[in-house]
Amino acid sequence: MSKAKNNSDKNSKYSGEFRIRMPKSLHEKLSNQAQEEGISLNQYIIYKLAKDMEEPLIKEEPFFSNLTRQVKEILELSEINNLGNLTLKDIKEIVKKKYKEGIIDKSTYENWSSLPDALKLQALIRIKKAGE
Repeated sequence: MSKAKNNSDKNSKYSGEFRIRMPKSLHEKLSNQAQEEGISLNQYIIYKLAKDMEEPLIKEEPFFSNLTRQVKEILELSEINNLGNLTLKDIKEIVKKKYKEGIIDKSTYENWSSLPDALKLQALIRIKKAGE
């Protein structure tokens, strides 16, 4: 058997999906928090898992540093100088409004819109912590 075949078989057991059982009260709490942020429960759980990892690998990648810089620029263009208690839903609405007003160009807005919400949240948390 070739090495490529072994790698393919090894990787095939990780589909990126799994089922999890949890108490109904936790399910409700997570759902409510996701709704407050204006994102899906799935995206919220991905965000929470990535945030709580002991080794936050994503934060060390150049991609994430670049993403954080881009999100910060979008916030500045949108005149959001203080994240305060803004939720992701609030920020998405402000960014959309600024795009419609012509303050944010189409390419920047499309890049923002294409980002998964879990990554937007991670970038926002990093920006908020840097401002403290």
